[in-house]
Amino acid sequence: MILQRYILRQVVLSFVFAFAVIMGVFLVAMCFQTIRSYSSVGLGTLLRILPLVACNAASWAVFVSTCPAMTVVYGRLSADNEIDAMRISGIATRRMVTPALLFSLLVCAGTYGVVEGLAPDANYARRMLIREFSLELLRTPPPGKQHFPFGQFELSYLDASGGVLQLPYLIKYANGKPELEYTAVSGRVVLAEGRNPQLILSRPTAIEHDASGRVTLGSAMNDVPVELPLEEFFLADRRPDNMHLRELWSAAHREPKTGRRNWYLTVFWSRFAQSAAPFFLVLVSVPIGILVRRGSRLAGLGAALPPFLLYIVTYFIFQGMGENGRLPPWAAGFAPDATLFVLGSWLLWSVCRK
Repeated sequence: MILQRYILRQVVLSFVFAFAVIMGVFLVAMCFQTIRSYSSVGLGTLLRILPLVACNAASWAVFVSTCPAMTVVYGRLSADNEIDAMRISGIATRRMVTPALLFSLLVCAGTYGVVEGLAPDANYARRMLIREFSLELLRTPPPGKQHFPFGQFELSYLDASGGVLQLPYLIKYANGKPELEYTAVSGRVVLAEGRNPQLILSRPTAIEHDASGRVTLGSAMNDVPVELPLEEFFLADRRPDNMHLRELWSAAHREPKTGRRNWYLTVFWSRFAQSAAPFFLVLVSVPIGILVRRGSRLAGLGAALPPFLLYIVTYFIFQGMGENGRLPPWAAGFAPDATLFVLGSWLLWSVCRK
């Protein structure tokens, strides 16, 4: 019992340390990405975005930190010959592994709380916050080359000075395909209270795409206003990653198209599979750490990479197969966990035989 508490304490400390480091790296990277995409973002907006990003990144940080936490602890025990000493003392290998497996169940419960309880709403709130910030940028367009999405529109320009956009390019989409394209010498944004924003284009050239694929070209020598409807901009449907399980199930059975139904159901079953993934990652990582017999104390850190890469590769492969209908959605969702289970069971059986 004392031994199991000792191993459990080491596992918890290693996991917490790895999780804190990985989350810190994720958040710093997201700060740079946000600042790079929106150069004029303020500190207040950045502080509002980071908690929402953290909710989404937490589940992946759990997956990344689970493997090194286990391989480092059990790799150190193996490198210091403590595993051999415990076996000589008559302690079965399964008793050494039990603390890690029990801890993984707690991690699974926390992962479910994140991926189902926090992440969907946080993802949706982040989308709305970025849209709100994008609208604020229209009031004071930042200088330099920029690109902003506005609902059905995408706006880009080469530079801005005094509210005047140089060589603006505006494109409007309909059903995911370009419908209208505007290119102008210059432009400016007009914002009035209670009205939709207007982009005033100077001497624009317009390209219209109709449903049959024909293209119509036109130009004007004066200023042409283009309205950006706010209602469409802020009325955003929830995507599958913004939905809770009950919403995913209902949306899947309301969807007449098989392709979109497969998409919803694959995300639905993957939500459960993601919650259980830490257990199967531990099932693979612990035997790998024990098998690192003659490495240094940090040898287990390198040994953590293969199980995590295996999970990531199988996750994206089977996700695509499930969404495309090549596999039943439930099979695509649980296939990465099943792959880890087969590999982990074989590794654990090999270790326990010794």
